[in-house]
Amino acid sequence: MLIVFLLSIFAEENLHRSSIEFFLWKNREQIHEMGEKYDIPATALAGVFLAEHSLHVHFDDHLQNLFSRVHVFDGYRIDFSIGAGQIKLSTAQRVDYLVARMENRECFSIQQVQQTIQTDLGSIQYAAAILYEAKITYQEHGIDIGERPEILATVYNIGVQKEQIKKHKKHGTQPKANAFGRFVLQNEDKITRLITME
Repeated sequence: MLIVFLLSIFAEENLHRSSIEFFLWKNREQIHEMGEKYDIPATALAGVFLAEHSLHVHFDDHLQNLFSRVHVFDGYRIDFSIGAGQIKLSTAQRVDYLVARMENRECFSIQQVQQTIQTDLGSIQYAAAILYEAKITYQEHGIDIGERPEILATVYNIGVQKEQIKKHKKHGTQPKANAFGRFVLQNEDKITRLITME
């Protein structure tokens, strides 16, 4: 039984690595729609998915996704990163008010958020909300990162660092991309091809 369980995880890992490009192509319409709705570049939105599955594919990610799908930890407050966007449950819950506002609905419970970010559309919506939150947080401090996919992706990866934003504002400097953000920038042409509407 344990061997079957472990084999299923390794199979899922290989599937994730080989299928993220198909995920982006299949969901390109939703990616463009959410990019427009949240006023963020579609390349940034698609890029965070490609980066997550290219740079951050770990055995424990697949354990978390599998456990979440089979409800192993239902009733426990465990802050897993789940779904195609590998979004932490606490982060998804934090931006749920943005998604709720865009979708004209009430805020979801933690269980509803968890279920939603495991769907294709849900993971895209919440990833878009995270990027939008990053954009408006920087805007509030006079720094425009809205058309910089590499910076949006960096903030998606490390979270909003308010002390760093204050330093940038004070010294008149611009934020720099980390490896995650640079990956998105370096693969922008590929990302654009994957999500081009035909």
